[in-house]
Amino acid sequence: ASGGADGSLVLWNSDGQELRRIARAHAGKAVCCVSFAADGRLASGGVDGSLVLWNSDGQELRRIARAHVGNLVCCVSFAADGRLASGGGDGSLVLWNSDGQELRRIARADAGEPVLCVSFAADGRLASGGWDGSLVLWNSDGQELRRIARAH
Repeated sequence: ASGGADGSLVLWNSDGQELRRIARAHAGKAVCCVSFAADGRLASGGVDGSLVLWNSDGQELRRIARAHVGNLVCCVSFAADGRLASGGGDGSLVLWNSDGQELRRIARADAGEPVLCVSFAADGRLASGGWDGSLVLWNSDGQELRRIARAH
């Protein structure tokens, strides 16, 4: 899957053939990030601040209109258990259950700077990277374990 500045979300097969194009996936605004879950679901985040869950055929399952209030969704990642994390331009890191219900919102996860990347480890721990160059390691419940101030 890929997203672009044209606001579309595109599903591809492994041969690079387009399977489906979803125009206006994020209200016609740029699609910033996509991530697949182990069960084939897809999550996308956009400049419109929304987080959208899709099934493997590209049917919308749930739209969280204000996932990152007043700001874009910079990054999204699925955990092995289906939970989801998103990072936003508002500086927050949000943990979601597999149905898209908010579990925890960590405001100022990167000192108020945008959270640019997020990734789950196999054991459920999480890492996030921020605009300020920091790397933060979190436990599976969103408690900060370690902060490396100048990772980049």
